[in-house]
Amino acid sequence: MPAGKRQEVIKIIPILIVLCVLTALAAGFFAVRYFGLRLKLKRLTAEYDRLLREDTNALLHLSPNEKSLGAFAEALNRELGTLRDLRHTYSEGDKKVKEAVINISHDLRTPLAAIRSYLDLLCAKPLTEEQTVSVEVIRRRTEEMSELTEELFRYAISAGEEQPERFEPVNVNSLLEETLLSFYAAFRERQITPVCALPAHPVTRLADCTTLKRIFSNLISNALKYSEKDFSLTMDENGVICFSNRAEELTPIDVEHLFDRYFTVKSNAGATGLGLSIARLLAERAGYEITASHEMGILTIYLKV
Repeated sequence: MPAGKRQEVIKIIPILIVLCVLTALAAGFFAVRYFGLRLKLKRLTAEYDRLLREDTNALLHLSPNEKSLGAFAEALNRELGTLRDLRHTYSEGDKKVKEAVINISHDLRTPLAAIRSYLDLLCAKPLTEEQTVSVEVIRRRTEEMSELTEELFRYAISAGEEQPERFEPVNVNSLLEETLLSFYAAFRERQITPVCALPAHPVTRLADCTTLKRIFSNLISNALKYSEKDFSLTMDENGVICFSNRAEELTPIDVEHLFDRYFTVKSNAGATGLGLSIARLLAERAGYEITASHEMGILTIYLKV
């Protein structure tokens, strides 16, 4: 290399070294800023999630070294305020709706009871065939209205504030048998002979007996409404209970919506659409798993306690 070019290269080397050092310093500075910003955003996100879960009026607080995120934090605080206002509005509206449903259901009980009493008095007198048919229609519609009123009342109570549960050791086998026996008259009226298979050894769970029995009652009652003259109840030693009945008319879409509030199968006009919804609400609140399947024309509700 000629001496002149060598000298030029030697002169450039210090400049290149300085540029490399400055580039390294700049990269280090931005790396520190980047990771610092990530940590600050992570802290703000965690704080935001915590404030969302808590029913307080607290806002995001920035430390002195986080002032660069001021605009972002202010935006999040505005969203927090909006979400809290919406939550409060929903909570108040939901409370008023539940109170209205409870009051209406309670007020309907008295006139319905009076109608049933007058129907009994009317049936005690000689009636023509046409009158007998008319009275029977009125009685059937009155009972349907009474059932809907009771279901609405129970649903409003169930969907309200959670009541303290009394947990105690519960023999699930015995409770199932007891609940099934309480439907003896209903099964006999529909000419259904239940098939029951329970474990030989007691399956014991720490549970609220009232809640568990109510879940069982709703599932059995649902089977009675939709059953095509059959019903089977089985439970294994792991606490998986199957409530099965033939339901040929059900479709896959029906099965997907069985637990939806007020959903009913068109072929069962007397159903209220609340029984399974209440069962799922109570089951999920108690920590149980509840699902449904429909195979070969058989509807099965699975409850894992």
